[in-house]
Amino acid sequence: MSRFSLRSTGIAIWLLATGLLVLHAWTYMPFIADDSLISLRYADRLLHGLGLTWTDGPRVEGYSNLLWVLACALMGKLGFDLIDGARILGLLGMSAAIAAVVYAYRPKSKNLSNILPPLAAGLVLALSGTIAVWTIGGLEQPFVAAFLAWMLVLLYSVAEGNEVKFHTIWLSGLFGGLLCLTRPDSPLFIAAACIAILLIRGLNKGTIRILVAFGTIPVLCVAGQLAFRLIYYREWVPNTAYVKIAFSLNYLIHGGYYLSTGFLFGLPLTVIVVIVLRLGYQKKISKNVLIYLVLPLIAWVGYVLIIGGDVFPARRHFTPIVIIIAFLVAEVVTYFMTIRSIKFITMRIMLASIAFIVLEYIDIADRRGNGERWEWEGKTISTTLKNAFYKQQPLLAVDAAGCIPYWSGFPCIDMLGLNDYYIAHHPPADFGDGHIGHGLGDGMYVMRRKPDMIFLCGPLGGEKWVWLSGQQMQSTPDFYRIFSLVKLRLDDTSSLYALVWVNKESPKIGIQYNQDTITIPAWLANADTGTTAEPGIDGNLVALVNQNTPERIKDIPLRAGTWRIAIEPVDSAIHFKINTSANDSAFYNVTANPIVMLSDSTAINIELMSDDSRMHRIKTITCIRMHDEVNSAKDDKRNVN
Repeated sequence: MSRFSLRSTGIAIWLLATGLLVLHAWTYMPFIADDSLISLRYADRLLHGLGLTWTDGPRVEGYSNLLWVLACALMGKLGFDLIDGARILGLLGMSAAIAAVVYAYRPKSKNLSNILPPLAAGLVLALSGTIAVWTIGGLEQPFVAAFLAWMLVLLYSVAEGNEVKFHTIWLSGLFGGLLCLTRPDSPLFIAAACIAILLIRGLNKGTIRILVAFGTIPVLCVAGQLAFRLIYYREWVPNTAYVKIAFSLNYLIHGGYYLSTGFLFGLPLTVIVVIVLRLGYQKKISKNVLIYLVLPLIAWVGYVLIIGGDVFPARRHFTPIVIIIAFLVAEVVTYFMTIRSIKFITMRIMLASIAFIVLEYIDIADRRGNGERWEWEGKTISTTLKNAFYKQQPLLAVDAAGCIPYWSGFPCIDMLGLNDYYIAHHPPADFGDGHIGHGLGDGMYVMRRKPDMIFLCGPLGGEKWVWLSGQQMQSTPDFYRIFSLVKLRLDDTSSLYALVWVNKESPKIGIQYNQDTITIPAWLANADTGTTAEPGIDGNLVALVNQNTPERIKDIPLRAGTWRIAIEPVDSAIHFKINTSANDSAFYNVTANPIVMLSDSTAINIELMSDDSRMHRIKTITCIRMHDEVNSAKDDKRNVN
């Protein structure tokens, strides 16, 4: 083959592997991780001049992927939807990683068998569920894959003992620096690479020059980001470190399970690692190459073990593992090309690929990428809330800190602490013993913040707590006095409901108390569990009333005097039942225009009813205190005491 033909062959292998990856990733659409939407909320607020912040108030570094956030913001600046922009970046990053391994083992002679090492390495990345899911998942793994792969490729000359080209070493250091800006734990790879260089070349002036050339840019990047963090966030480490790192036996057990299941369902790759170690022990593969590739692999596996893995589909922390194993696969194929026929090697690659596909298909972690769609429910509820409360800008307390905050744009409290300074810095005594990344919370702190709405667990909320903040809040009687559970149908064409705890005392969206008027949003009339609210024609929330679904609200405090009860819009088909909370078994004023006369201050319950089957949509219930001239009607009205 000519040089042009060799180059074309390498490009063809890269295009083939990238095409397979695109097809593979497409099967997981439209998966988007909730934490991806946290990063995109930072990017969106940056684009709108609100800085690198998640919500209003004290600045918190609730992301761990600075370069990714900035790149997504750039895509938004160029006019892309942020989710589309993140997916474009994901494809570019993973494609660049494939290009790196193909380039490292590109055909260098006319022998057709030379296409097998880069082809095998490319197939590893194209068929990996981890790589496919995180191509479109919206987090920073594509940048990690690309920068790590190119850093390793450009340092290969050091491991292979070839002549050192310092401009290549500096370029490798540049990719290492970008890797450090992508994730704050990436200096682990820089340290592992430096140790490998020392072990391979020994400590001498030449090695020191290589280490300086390689390490300068990563050190400057880490130092620069640290300086920015200290100035902008006034912290030494990102807020995520307080939330996700706990040195405990529980985390080690989770990390062990995470790694063992990952290597089990990636059995062909695990076998490759074992073969590499055996060939290295038998000195059939270069010891230097073995040190260079296996050392960062061991370092990363140890780190993942300590932090307990993660909770996302497709084990995103396996991304660096799969990248390094792709290099090891190419090394194994290169070795077997010297002792086996092309047919033998090709058949083994095909069988391994089939086994890889089958195991990836049955891997529950990868399957979650196909089934997890609840983040998009957050878009539906957010649209409903924005239409109803855009002017009010209610404060939301959420466990899922991505989807609702991102799509609503409302100020929020992150009840798991990832984006909240106070919760992250006040861990419970048993922190580290619970679910990975979900062990923080402070219900009393959340209550003091007086949120207007609380979403327990996912974007559709829930009646009972799942995580610590909700547990602590619901253990206090004040919670049930202040907050009311609303069953909210998200539109009139679907059966999708949200269960939202609403602050009845909220000055933005709750019951409004004035001198002689109490205005009650009718959608808060939810004392009966079967009643629902939904968006009205104008987007504002309304209560639904017919003969089968009355609406009832309890404990409305009224002063002594005469009160008229009215609804908006006026509807003669709606009748009222009114009683006092002290005697809720006796009903009075079953009338369309009730007047309630109270000799003492007390709390009343109001029930709206209809005698027909039509669905009536009520916006507000208003209690109006009347003046003395109305009292002449008291003999015709029933006194409620």
